[in-house]
Amino acid sequence: MGMDNKLTVPSFEDGGIWNNQFNEDAWRNYRVGTCTGLYRCTETNYEILCIYNETPGNRHVEAMLAHFYASCKRDKRNLIIKEVFNKHLSDKLLSMGFTFKSKTDLIKRF
Repeated sequence: MGMDNKLTVPSFEDGGIWNNQFNEDAWRNYRVGTCTGLYRCTETNYEILCIYNETPGNRHVEAMLAHFYASCKRDKRNLIIKEVFNKHLSDKLLSMGFTFKSKTDLIKRF
């Protein structure tokens, strides 16, 4: 039985401002299927601070990225994944066209 390479993209849900006393940078909650995290929008970028997939391997991280790619193209912004310390994740992002913006931040330009 072959795997279906077609990605089913769950809807993007904005959960509003992250309720944290240290959130001075307007980080917002998001969810795409089982993938959750924090993001914000600046004048030139969409920035993702954290990504957590409750069910690894279900491709919801790829679905989340598909939503951000579409927004970046529509709004003419770049996508930055901040504070990437996981080598597996940074290698995956590099293979997807991201480059290093700094030692721990990766960027995909649109």
